[in-house]
Amino acid sequence: MNTKLAENLKKIRKENNLSQEQLAEELKVSRQAISKWESGNTYPEMEKILQICNKFNLDINDLLNNNINEIKSEQESKKNLNKYIDDFLNFITKTYNMFINFNNKTKLKCIIEQGIIITLLLILFTITGNILGGIFSNIISFIPAQAHYTLTNIGDAIFSIITIIFGIIIWLHIFKTRYIDYYEIATEKTEEETITETKINNTNQPKLEEKQKNEKIILRDPKHSEYKFINGLLKSFVNLFKIGAIITLLFIAFILVGLVVGIVSSFLITKTGFFFLGLLIALLGTIVITVIIGFILLNFIFNRHNQKKIMIWSLIISVIFIGIGSGLMFIGSLDFELTDGKELMITQSIETDMYDNLVINNLINNKVEYIESNNKNIKIEYLLNKYSTASYEVYDNSKYKELYIHSTNIEVFKMMKESINYLNNKKLLSQNNQLSEIRIYTTKENIDKLKANIIASNDNLDNISNYQTEIQNLNNKIFEYEATINELNYELDTYRNQSN
Repeated sequence: MNTKLAENLKKIRKENNLSQEQLAEELKVSRQAISKWESGNTYPEMEKILQICNKFNLDINDLLNNNINEIKSEQESKKNLNKYIDDFLNFITKTYNMFINFNNKTKLKCIIEQGIIITLLLILFTITGNILGGIFSNIISFIPAQAHYTLTNIGDAIFSIITIIFGIIIWLHIFKTRYIDYYEIATEKTEEETITETKINNTNQPKLEEKQKNEKIILRDPKHSEYKFINGLLKSFVNLFKIGAIITLLFIAFILVGLVVGIVSSFLITKTGFFFLGLLIALLGTIVITVIIGFILLNFIFNRHNQKKIMIWSLIISVIFIGIGSGLMFIGSLDFELTDGKELMITQSIETDMYDNLVINNLINNKVEYIESNNKNIKIEYLLNKYSTASYEVYDNSKYKELYIHSTNIEVFKMMKESINYLNNKKLLSQNNQLSEIRIYTTKENIDKLKANIIASNDNLDNISNYQTEIQNLNNKIFEYEATINELNYELDTYRNQSN
């Protein structure tokens, strides 16, 4: 027995809301025959197969060998696509016919009106884009600069595409309602012809008498029907919005993972008391809010209804939890004290060659102790936390050799462990991997050169700043002179007009 036929018969019957008895009655067979066909125990006669195909508008090969749902889906897609194309061409045809039948005054009015509508839409979407762009930029301000720049550009591109599609939909709908619907109905006025039989000069000859319809009734489209292609544009907009929702959902998933990691990590500072308890409660509330937002996006993507009451109450309770947690964290933080972590600092040093034009840029604005020694090179000694190290690079520019000292934290996890230990002792570690207590060991001659180079480089920076200020002042004077020239030209033109 052909199993496809059995499956298709069952699908056809259910899709058309028919019971086995009803289908059997229409095909003039018994209910048991239908049951055996659908179970695959028996095979219907060719006459019945043809009757089924005719009744449900099916191809015999599709009924016997193919999946009916897939066939119908393909047929429906082709039908809808053709409908979209036909409606779009019909819209263009009606627009063209309407426009060529307008007089010049109406054409000009239509063009000006559409220009105003498009301008207003551009202004509206520009303002909205700036506001949303600022909000989005502030939300992701905590991520690194390069990632922030990339995400901002992606967001701007997505919003621009959505704006263009949504703007076209709004404009076309306004144009259709304002002109196309009006024109369709306003041009459907006809003359009523009535035939009345009258006797003229005592004869039975009928006379055709035309009666002009005096009433002029103009109605809008009562059903506010829309063209299929406009619905298609709207669906495209919704799909783009869903893509944005999917991207946001992925971002929320990363946030959720981070919050869960935060909850697990918070048990490392259980000795902080109220601070730990408040942090735990606040994180739990934040997780619930994040999950609610995720469910809202998921329901939007898959066109499902939200459990509004549950979500609203969950949101309210989560906000209360966050408030309670923040309060407990504040109470717990009152017992904390700030420490600079001097016990973590150790003395380190680097050594480099001396140059007559050497400038140590990192140290220009720091307090530096110069110590005379017999060392002809430069030895720079400093305090740095024991989990960090420093390196240096020398760059040549047109006037100076600039030495830059870089400090990096090479043992991050050990440093994190120290910070957690300080927290459990109710201390906030303020130290970082910056150099402090800097001392330079070299000869007196080298010390004098280094100091002179620092002063000269600062003077050079001051000179550049002075030049920039002077350039700005000159530009302001040029602007004033140009304004004066324009005023004089205006007065000259006025004088010439009066003379003429």
